[in-house]
Amino acid sequence: EVKENSPMGTFIANLTILGDPVTQSVRVCLSGNAANWLYLEGKAIRLNVSTGRQLDREAMESPVLLATLTCTEEASIPVQYKVVIAVVDENDNRPQFHGDLIPVQNISELTAVNTIVFTIQAEERDGDILFYSIDSTRVSVHGNGLCTAWSESRLTVKFCLLQANAKYFRIDLPNSGQIVLAEPLDYETNPELELVIFAEEMYTKERFNTSVMVKIRVLDGDDQYPQFLPCSFL
Repeated sequence: EVKENSPMGTFIANLTILGDPVTQSVRVCLSGNAANWLYLEGKAIRLNVSTGRQLDREAMESPVLLATLTCTEEASIPVQYKVVIAVVDENDNRPQFHGDLIPVQNISELTAVNTIVFTIQAEERDGDILFYSIDSTRVSVHGNGLCTAWSESRLTVKFCLLQANAKYFRIDLPNSGQIVLAEPLDYETNPELELVIFAEEMYTKERFNTSVMVKIRVLDGDDQYPQFLPCSFL
């Protein structure tokens, strides 16, 4: 086995050979599709990589390196052995939201609470399980009802809006990416909302994560009763 992204010269295996393949009559060579990833140093097989050519498991057609080791000695028939090396995965990829993600979601103000209004998905090339959450922790709210952030007033207003918008939605199943309506929407009060959604690795040590801003356009519905004006002119 060898880990992906291992440095040049990483030890892979020792050869059991009677005699020294460098100074004696025994000749050893590597061939096959994966032979360019390997080199021989005495009786050791080592990894052959460079700065611009790293062993990347996700970019390989197969996570296994296959090569043929041929041993030749004078006056003897060459003997061949199969070399099988498994490339072990490392957590070297961060989650990313799909490129075809719709940045604007249209939701009617008549949508019932507890309805799944849209689903968002990220991908992680290492195959790690992701869980999703809605960001509602970027600001602190003081007793006077004002939101404060780190420095600039524009950021303060922005983060206050994000926190206020988060209350309208929730995620019941963290692995699903399904966004559920938690409170009724009102076009007349908030015609547009913004929501920050996180995707984070669930079982890795690094817990890599990413986020995406989703804009929500609240569509007007027929939810207002007609009213007579207090005064009218005939």
